[in-house]
Amino acid sequence: MVDETLTPELFERAWSAGIAAVADERIDALQHLLAILAPTVDRYRSTDGVLRQEMDQVLEIGLSKLQKSGEAAP
Repeated sequence: MVDETLTPELFERAWSAGIAAVADERIDALQHLLAILAPTVDRYRSTDGVLRQEMDQVLEIGLSKLQKSGEAAP
């Protein structure tokens, strides 16, 4: 699960990096998230169920990308 203390700025950067990876790496299970507008951290926190799990996956991918590039602390 993604840390719920993410700042709005880090959340936005992680989402952008994660959704770019979903598109670039053609992650089929998450492709449908390309069609939604980027969520705010508040919308993310109020989401539950399968959509929340999928959003967590995008954010985890994005945070991993940011950490590898040195843009976020591990």
